[in-house]
Amino acid sequence: MKAKITFLIGAVFIGSLAPSRGAVLFQQIQDALDSLTLGSNVVNAVSITLEPLGQTNLLGTGVTLSVAATGPGLQYKWTLNGYPVPGATNATLSLNNLTTDTCGAYQATVFNGIDSDWSTVANVQPVTLALPLSNTFSNRLTITGLIGLGSGTTQGATTETADPKPASGALYHTLWMTWIAPANGPVEMNTVGSAIDTWLGVYTGTVQSNLVAVATDDDNGDYGTSSVEFNAQIGKAYQIMIAARNYGTAPILFNWNQSPLVVALPVITASPTNITTLLGSAAGLSVQYTATVPTTVQWYHNGQLMTGAAQNSLQWSQLSLADLGTYQAVLNSAQWVYQLAPVEIQFNTEGLAKVAARKKLAEAVGTGLLGQ
Repeated sequence: MKAKITFLIGAVFIGSLAPSRGAVLFQQIQDALDSLTLGSNVVNAVSITLEPLGQTNLLGTGVTLSVAATGPGLQYKWTLNGYPVPGATNATLSLNNLTTDTCGAYQATVFNGIDSDWSTVANVQPVTLALPLSNTFSNRLTITGLIGLGSGTTQGATTETADPKPASGALYHTLWMTWIAPANGPVEMNTVGSAIDTWLGVYTGTVQSNLVAVATDDDNGDYGTSSVEFNAQIGKAYQIMIAARNYGTAPILFNWNQSPLVVALPVITASPTNITTLLGSAAGLSVQYTATVPTTVQWYHNGQLMTGAAQNSLQWSQLSLADLGTYQAVLNSAQWVYQLAPVEIQFNTEGLAKVAARKKLAEAVGTGLLGQ
């Protein structure tokens, strides 16, 4: 309706006046319409009046986060570490049984059809012991034990020149400690529940510039957190680096769980990697491993079992739109199930292999896919 009114007034009046008077009148009309639009925006504006509060609670207890706002036709959406929380579309978010999976940085978006507002971040964390995390490799301290859960923070942490680097993207805060394995057997380590996008690396060696990677991961945990699995040897020292993928002070959670006297996990000698290419290109995904027990492979596409995909490799002569998505190889034995980190097949107009549609801006810097 506003567009129609503007057109009619301009056509009827301005065309019949001298150019100078017509320009003045048009400006007056435009100012009046801008005022009406501003008034409409004020009437429909969304403004948060009650912010959700961060909380530290015992695991297993309930946590409630609430947001309040003014404005008509309000809708709500909650995120955890920047990722949408399924079904969280009310002013109140209830976490009835706090676990590390439900810890992290929560934020509410309140919106209607015209305006929106974002709450401050509310960090939800469990009551736990502090980890002896050090900002420098040389000052790292030691932890041990089969099972553990501890916390830390990125506050004051920077990076060191000799820090190991991920294959792509930057690290902005790095924290170190050493874990000495109390037994032989597979161990899982993760940063699930951290309130920031993390990167996790486990290494052997005592010289920072010459560490040997045992296991590394970026986003295999929930909501931008990290998770690794590897076979640990009794008495061996493993250097653990927890890093943040973005700037900011945020809580870190670290959990480890070793299963002694269990058949060793497979050793992955070659992992599948993300593919970003052109539509119609040839491509392949493959996993190579060694195992001490009979092992089978099964591939999944977008979480669904792929019929006839029980071999080490997948091959395509020409990728189609139906092939887009995530792929995961799962190794199975009678004693364990080992899930490799999911990888993605994506297309882009430039066929750039190292640039994908993820929340990693650094991957696109200096390419034709980044708006300048």
